[in-house]
Amino acid sequence: MAAALAVQPDLEAARLAAAAEGERGRAASALPAPELMAEAWQVPLERPVAFADAQMLSLGLRQAIPAPGSLGARADAAARRREGAAARGLAREAELRAEVLHALADVEEADRRRELHLTHRDVAERVFLTAQARMAAGGKLVDVAQAELARARIHADVTMDAARAAAARAHLNVWLGRAPAAPLGALRPRPSSTVAESDEGLLSRASAGPPVREAQAQEKASAAVAEASAAEARWPAFTVGLSYFAPTNLMPFHGYGATLGASLPWLWGPARAQRDADRYDAESNAATARGAKLRARAELVFALGRVRQAEARVVALGGAALAAARRAQAVALAAYEAGQGDLLGV
Repeated sequence: MAAALAVQPDLEAARLAAAAEGERGRAASALPAPELMAEAWQVPLERPVAFADAQMLSLGLRQAIPAPGSLGARADAAARRREGAAARGLAREAELRAEVLHALADVEEADRRRELHLTHRDVAERVFLTAQARMAAGGKLVDVAQAELARARIHADVTMDAARAAAARAHLNVWLGRAPAAPLGALRPRPSSTVAESDEGLLSRASAGPPVREAQAQEKASAAVAEASAAEARWPAFTVGLSYFAPTNLMPFHGYGATLGASLPWLWGPARAQRDADRYDAESNAATARGAKLRARAELVFALGRVRQAEARVVALGGAALAAARRAQAVALAAYEAGQGDLLGV
């Protein structure tokens, strides 16, 4: 698992996406860049570069100040999006772990199936040889034909098992970042296991899993954006400036000037429509978060039901049924080899 996760570019992409959201948070909390202004007023047209004859020469610095509360809200939105990106990375890691586990299970199943069919092949070979020997002593020709057919079918199963095992190993190799045909040693079979945690504990974990956390982070981010838009629609944004006036022939002294401007979002502009749009986004993402939690619980209940079914099947077949089948096989095979049973029993 560690080897597979170490070569997954999706996890690196998720980490970088979270880092990008962190930088966006820093950008959102910063004031806009200041503006440097240089102005020359009423320079004579007949002497376009005679700046000394201009009515005014000034050099100034201007700074825009967003509506109160908007910067903090947008920084909070970026922080929430970073949480969502981190949760998205965890969700992708969980998906990759599941993919690797499925690939590993496919290899184990293919190996186990091949082992069983090799055992079946040995039994089929014994039955075929026994049928031939019994026919020489007056046995039925149909037994030989049926035994030969059974042996051929088992050979076909073994061949298919080899192909299935190769395909499963190629799939696992791809997840490990290796060539599909790279050698992969025999895997040690793992014992059967089931879920030990209570259903309530599993439901609680599912309700707080990465997909739900991602949706909840998006919900909080959109709520913060709506708060910022509301502040921009409620309060004006300001602009402050300070200028230095150089002496000219018409104004032979040094001077300074100050400016203060404010937007008027109450008259017209996009602020109110943007506020309403962001509020609807926040409400939509809140519903999405509730839906993510519901889906996570539903998927957990469905998966847990399949686990319980598989557990019951393993317990039922692996206990008395398997022991009885092994005894019946041994008895039927021994009886047939002793000339007492028939091929149908085997």
